Amino acid sequence: MKKLIGIGLTLAAGMAARAAATNEAVNLALFATPATSFVSGHETLAAINDGFEPRNVGDHSHGCYGNWPQSGRQWVQLEWSQPVTTHQVAVYWWDDTRGVRLPVASQLLFWNGKEFEPVKNASGLGVAGGRWNETTFDAVTTTKLRLTMDGREKFSTGLIEWKVFDAGSSPKFAPQVEAGGDRVVVLPAKTFLTGWTRGATDGVLWSRILGPGRATFGDAHALATTAEFTRPGDYELELAAANGKLTGRDTLKVRVVEAPTAPHLLPVATAPYKLDSTFWNERIKMQIVHWIPHCIAKLSEPGLKEGGFENFVEAAKKNAGQPHQPHFGPPWANAYTLNTIEAMCLAQ
Repeated sequence: MKKLIGIGLTLAAGMAARAAATNEAVNLALFATPATSFVSGHETLAAINDGFEPRNVGDHSHGCYGNWPQSGRQWVQLEWSQPVTTHQVAVYWWDDTRGVRLPVASQLLFWNGKEFEPVKNASGLGVAGGRWNETTFDAVTTTKLRLTMDGREKFSTGLIEWKVFDAGSSPKFAPQVEAGGDRVVVLPAKTFLTGWTRGATDGVLWSRILGPGRATFGDAHALATTAEFTRPGDYELELAAANGKLTGRDTLKVRVVEAPTAPHLLPVATAPYKLDSTFWNERIKMQIVHWIPHCIAKLSEPGLKEGGFENFVEAAKKNAGQPHQPHFGPPWANAYTLNTIEAMCLAQ
């Protein structure tokens, strides 16, 4: 850990110099806990302060906040464990051109210790799509900010990202860290680690906390790296990230097992068959000509929230030891890709 702190101090000086040169303010939203009046079951509140930079008003690639099927006035809120001081925010609205549309108005409020009240002398509060809507106001010191949004007619409203900029006197916060999911590794294979941090980070360090043998990391100071193990058993790995003297940590568990001695499974050949029916012929043709190409086109879309073909491309890179992106979307959604490939094979 001494080595991590030393690296952190060196990186902190460099980051401070860059921030001073670019006049870059800290995004305090990264350290806040979000809340809302309502969030759709198929959307995610956590998306509003994950640090994502949207490409356009409909960018759903990292998830979005939406309150469909609600209408009228709704709100989202950020809360900090310590009081922060801010005088500027930026909002990137989401519009899916269907049930979620741009709001007609918004308002920014702060918690004064007893209740929420509007910020003073607000300039901005824009509701334009496809860009950051910046708002400046008299500086406030608070633990909560609330953003209200008024929907148009019967439509709901949505938000891709919300930034809150430090006015210069806010405290430091420890980075938020995720080490990744627990897993099983079969010797002598290695496992690919993809850590994640949110907030200012001076340096990261992977280490073995528990385990019957050694764990060797490809690069212990990189978020994306590998780990190899010398003996079977249960291990616990930690990812730590420093922000000055503050450190955030998270762990994952790895069960390391010996390779099985049983022979590999063998493929089972399927018997060929043919359909020739007045009832089925036209229906099967529709599936082959229209439905399968539709599935292929849909699964090929970049940033598809279910992952699609991109997950399999990234998995191939991972197996080849190449730089890769983590799995995107729920794991069960991979069945869409597998079922489509199966349908293509059966259609031959």
